[in-house]
Amino acid sequence: MLAAMNGHVAAVKLLLDRGSDINSQIDTNKNTALTLACFQGRSEVVQQLVDRRANIEHRAKSGLTPLMECASGGYTDVARVLLDKGADVNAAPVPSSRDTALTIAADKGHAKFVQLLLERGAFVDARNKKGATSLWLACHNGHLEVCQLLLQAKADPNAEDNRRIGCLVAAFRRGHVKVVKCLVRLCTQFPADSDCLRHVQTVTDKELKRRCSTAMDIIISAKERQAAEAAKHAFSLLQQLESEKVQEERKAEALARKRERKKQKKQSKSGKAQPDEPQRPSPSPPPPEPEPVATPAPAPAPTGAKAAAAPTSKATPAAPTSKATAAAPPAPSAPSPAAQKQQQQPPQAPTATQPPAQTKQRAGGRK
Repeated sequence: MLAAMNGHVAAVKLLLDRGSDINSQIDTNKNTALTLACFQGRSEVVQQLVDRRANIEHRAKSGLTPLMECASGGYTDVARVLLDKGADVNAAPVPSSRDTALTIAADKGHAKFVQLLLERGAFVDARNKKGATSLWLACHNGHLEVCQLLLQAKADPNAEDNRRIGCLVAAFRRGHVKVVKCLVRLCTQFPADSDCLRHVQTVTDKELKRRCSTAMDIIISAKERQAAEAAKHAFSLLQQLESEKVQEERKAEALARKRERKKQKKQSKSGKAQPDEPQRPSPSPPPPEPEPVATPAPAPAPTGAKAAAAPTSKATPAAPTSKATAAAPPAPSAPSPAAQKQQQQPPQAPTATQPPAQTKQRAGGRK
């Protein structure tokens, strides 16, 4: 194990040829020759050990795999050897800290190591026990190149840790101006201006306070620019909707005109097929019926002595008429509506004031 940790390739080969156990562990920390060689970045020794079928997923007492051990030191050559031999780039995180190989490398700022892990399919948004992603750790520590690699790999720029602190706020509080400039182009969630100002006022270090003030100005200008772009986008969207509405109305009008032309064309064809008929005069409306005239009630006939004293009129002789007029019977005149109504009414019973017919005859005889 000491030979492997110190990079003595010949000694390691000799010991293995003599039958040494390649997976033997230290009793205290459970380290093997492979984990020690990865921790020290001994790529040649690692190559020799994995060729002899050393356990590439062994976990020491710390819970780190050989890939995680070399991620801490950023040994890209060692990681490439392990990955070529089948090491799991997304192995289960460390039980105590929930860290992965990518979070360890991003936290340390090993850009080449991070790039290698991303190329091999590492999960970019894995979180450790504190809820921090690889991008959050890189922003917190000001590793600009690592941040750019993770953002290119579609890492979430708005990710927050368990304290609800985002990547942008983490970089702002540490005064990482370049990282803040990189994030504001992709972030959609910005801190409040009052929170930024309050943090700047609490900083005592002059250099850090200056950098935090610069980062705050960048954040405020980015918020204003984003608001202006959002308003512009909304205005363009409204214009687009209005133009689409106008186009739909024009299409509807054109379709209506087309239907009207088809209808007129069809009517003209039907008119040519049938001969023109003379126009008949429209029937005149019937004359209004005259209002019925109320007939006065007949006067009561005189009774007793009054009836006897009443003079009787003599019958006047009819005037002689000519033969022509006597021969031609007069044309019956149409009865008036009042007469028709009177004819339709049933005869009334004689009242007490009207004497019967015999009384009238007796009165006439006496006279």
